[in-house]
Amino acid sequence: MVDKPSRAEKRKDRKLNINRRSALKKVGAATSLAVTPFAISGGAAAASSSDIEELHGWRKWAAIWEAKHTESYSELRQYFEENTSKDFDSRNAKVFETTDDSGSKYKVVSFLADANVQPDPSGDYKKANIAIRLEDGSSTMGKATRTTVENGDPTQVTVYNIEDGAVVQDSSTIGIAEPSSDSSGSGDFTTQATAKCKGCKLLVKAACAIGCGAGTAAICVLAGVTTLVGGIACGAAAAAVCFVISEFGCNRGAPFICKRAKVRGKTLCKR
Repeated sequence: MVDKPSRAEKRKDRKLNINRRSALKKVGAATSLAVTPFAISGGAAAASSSDIEELHGWRKWAAIWEAKHTESYSELRQYFEENTSKDFDSRNAKVFETTDDSGSKYKVVSFLADANVQPDPSGDYKKANIAIRLEDGSSTMGKATRTTVENGDPTQVTVYNIEDGAVVQDSSTIGIAEPSSDSSGSGDFTTQATAKCKGCKLLVKAACAIGCGAGTAAICVLAGVTTLVGGIACGAAAAAVCFVISEFGCNRGAPFICKRAKVRGKTLCKR
């Protein structure tokens, strides 16, 4: 049973405006984010131009309890425990609430593995994130990501989704393109490439709103994106975006970030 909130907790739950910040910095409390579901394949409805609020106190723990009792979370966590030895501590979890274009409220609960908070001092480690989207107490989307970090930089991302009751995975290399790099391919000005670029910019908005420290899976689930046009898994694109943000910050803007974010050797935007 969840206790009623105290006055102090109610005050803590009030929405706060925060400035954009670097991906690996402390995540703020809440912000306003206008997003549109660009380049979505098989995704849920994205957040509308309403506030995204990070929940605290009893509202946070109620959402965490609900998420931990969903089938999506159970399947993803069991898979990680059996195959990667990752442990997700609820004390590291973050919860966000927003409203989609139809006016329906939903929450995103982000569970971070211990290594996400205290990486190996050597600089080589794997960080993991499980994100669950809740609507009316039920899970409508669940996904996970695991990022390989070598010498302090992310190099590969594996995305985990549930399909037909089984966990499936897809791995991609990520990186930062050089300023003069033109590695996005000859057909980069096609309709598909334009949609992919818009999808990347959507992820930049989400990442800069909640902070990449909340988890790349959470960024995708919050935005309602599963796959960008061209078959690029959202978790890989979000990780590449966050890599660029960690180096240059959010102030450089989405066009700059997406032209430098690279997945499988190709940038997410050419212009």
